[in-house]
Amino acid sequence: MFECKLCDKSGFRLHGLSTHIRLKHLNEISLKNYYDKYIKNEHEGLCAICKKETIYHNFVQGYLKFCNYCNKRYFRKQSKEYWIYNKKLSLEESKIKANQYQKSIADINSKLIKSDMDKHKKSCHICKEYWIEHGLSEKQAVEKIKIQSKIAATISIKKRLENPDQYPSHYTEKYWINKGITDPYKINEKINNIKKTHKKSLSLNGFISRYGEKEGLLKYQKFCETRSHNLKFYIDRYGEKEGKAKYSHFYNTILNRIHIMPTRGWSKDSQKLFWLLFNQLKTKNYKIYFASLDNGIYNEHTNKEFIVRYEKKRFYRLDFYIEDLNKCIEYDCSYWHNDKVADMKRENTIINTIKEIQILHISDIEFFKNKEQTVKKCIEFLTGGGEYI
Repeated sequence: MFECKLCDKSGFRLHGLSTHIRLKHLNEISLKNYYDKYIKNEHEGLCAICKKETIYHNFVQGYLKFCNYCNKRYFRKQSKEYWIYNKKLSLEESKIKANQYQKSIADINSKLIKSDMDKHKKSCHICKEYWIEHGLSEKQAVEKIKIQSKIAATISIKKRLENPDQYPSHYTEKYWINKGITDPYKINEKINNIKKTHKKSLSLNGFISRYGEKEGLLKYQKFCETRSHNLKFYIDRYGEKEGKAKYSHFYNTILNRIHIMPTRGWSKDSQKLFWLLFNQLKTKNYKIYFASLDNGIYNEHTNKEFIVRYEKKRFYRLDFYIEDLNKCIEYDCSYWHNDKVADMKRENTIINTIKEIQILHISDIEFFKNKEQTVKKCIEFLTGGGEYI
């Protein structure tokens, strides 16, 4: 039983106390404020899993037990929240368990799908066979899937923009760490495998394996037509004279864009490292070059990296370069640096072009793992007698 703390009347249950406050004391205090002041316990109002603030529900039930995110996940075995709350496991253990459960379900589903592909297509709403089974023509079914795909993509993009920490890309370390994988080498291997799979799926063999030899070849040809911006593409579309003029305009536009590269041309994480280095070195008055440094001011529009020109119209950009010291730091983001042959060719060209240059390679995994140690390593390389690495 409860008593009213405002007028000392007692013998109330929560429903009765709520009614009493509304009738007698509403001008003095709101129900929520009364609950917060006299009834709420010290652990209430925090999510039972992630400890984020939860929403006040009503006077009788008080605050919700889970935040909106955890409330959708704590009862699903494929989520880490299930293992944290129901099995009392640590965060790392929960990620591993959730990942194992997801893999087991995926294996089971894969076997079921392969055993009866036609049945699967008729039960899957992203397949045209599903909509044909529900009375649509093939053309209507394809159009229906396109509309649904656009809606799903819009929702997905919105979620990623609003909650980047909750929805990291599977091309990032954070995604795999959330899956319970902490070994940097395994993470790098996972990312590279995804890139290879994606690249393979867009090859001729990838189309043939999905659609069969005849249909796969036709689909691959159509796909290539939408991607080929070569001289033949423009001549076939606009005729020889106009096609050549349009191709020339396209080619020159691309060259200009390369020289004045927008923000997406560099890694944001690399700039975090480089600004930490710059702030420690700026009193030395060195000539320092990196993408977002523009006369000592942060720049997010034009790439200010040092350009190394070679052959006739070709060049490379150095990630972080001090001209006075002839030393360079290359930030090897696992998303871009997955072709060792191309990377080696690039580095040899730079060394042959800028004589006696010293280069230190820093991986994104190394920086992510220990930022303070990475900065120390870079400063020692730049200001000491660091050797080429």
